[in-house]
Amino acid sequence: MRYFIYLAILIMPMMACKGRDECAGFETAAQLQATDLVKCKADSMFYQLKRFSLAFNEERKKLGIPLLPADYLAEVYTVGNQVRWHSEIDDRYFSKGLPYMKWKDLEWSGDTLKYDRSIISEGKKEHPSNTLNITYWLDTLLDRKTYRIRYHYSPKNDTTDVVLSRFQADSILKSWKLIN
Repeated sequence: MRYFIYLAILIMPMMACKGRDECAGFETAAQLQATDLVKCKADSMFYQLKRFSLAFNEERKKLGIPLLPADYLAEVYTVGNQVRWHSEIDDRYFSKGLPYMKWKDLEWSGDTLKYDRSIISEGKKEHPSNTLNITYWLDTLLDRKTYRIRYHYSPKNDTTDVVLSRFQADSILKSWKLIN
């Protein structure tokens, strides 16, 4: 019995340390948020990626644009300073015909966010389905740079996107039961 207790005392700390090595990389937005980038000696790109990912959700909430879910997975593009966050589409959405956010694309330059684009699918079983594209972007064509929000609706069988007002986009999101 005494050997069993000693063995348990040795194994318990090892099991406690079996968690994720935060410097070995991340898959989800929550893992990125929990990563100590200084400790991991991360490239400067990852500081801005972290800044514009989950940490930016408070600003998204103020702007009324879709939040980044903590469980979304990252695809870091080959071009620097871009990422696509996406969910794993499974029985939760598609096969049940439920609407969902397909992905959120982010691009930045230095400490400036260039755009935050969310693609939301109606989730019908037929493919393609209707989608709503909500883009928060930096308009650099004006003398005074300013951020804008653009709403595009893409009907499944039509090649032409329809530009919407926020009120119209909210109506679509309400009909898909994504907002109240």
